[in-house]
Amino acid sequence: MKLPNAERAVVEREKIVDYLLNAAHPDNGGKAAFFLALGLRQEEWQTLADEFRRLAEKFDIHSSMESAHGG
Repeated sequence: MKLPNAERAVVEREKIVDYLLNAAHPDNGGKAAFFLALGLRQEEWQTLADEFRRLAEKFDIHSSMESAHGG
């Protein structure tokens, strides 16, 4: 099953720059180290946003979960 409305997915700059690519964020849990090791930088956040959108449209969902950040 594809992600419903994947073509309308919004990937906010702040979520990537201030969280995913921010090693100093207290809840980052090593995500920044992973993405930075792949060569991604805060200045090029749009590249990561575009890739997340592409993945959402292309691949099937295998499982899902609810969290405090969304479901």
